[in-house]
Amino acid sequence: MSGCFLFGILRRNMKLTLASYKAVKYACLHFHYAKAIPMALCSFNVYNDAGEWCGCIVYSPGANQHQGKKFGLKQGQVCELVRMALNGKQESTSQALAISLKLIKKYNPLLQLVVSYADCDQEHIGTLNSLIRNMRR
Repeated sequence: MSGCFLFGILRRNMKLTLASYKAVKYACLHFHYAKAIPMALCSFNVYNDAGEWCGCIVYSPGANQHQGKKFGLKQGQVCELVRMALNGKQESTSQALAISLKLIKKYNPLLQLVVSYADCDQEHIGTLNSLIRNMRR
């Protein structure tokens, strides 16, 4: 049994791997309210501590090719978090996001900025956006 023993609790680790188009399509159509598949720059499968597939996190170049301009960045240095298409079986959405941010940088070394938008029509309040801002500190 893998993991570490911490304060009397066996803790395994969440795992993320590169996702195929087939996995992204399934996750977006079954787990995300938009029921649409975005163009992807890089996508990750999310597996919970038990090794069960929980869905995908999808990053895209973004719909606005000038979104990095006000930060002095060019296309290729900016991407957008476009989907957190998860089934809810992950132990921590914030941990999955944190791991995916490290991986997106690993696979895209020129990347300097990740943007994310809250969908107010779905009563999203920007929780992930706040998390991303706080992770930078």
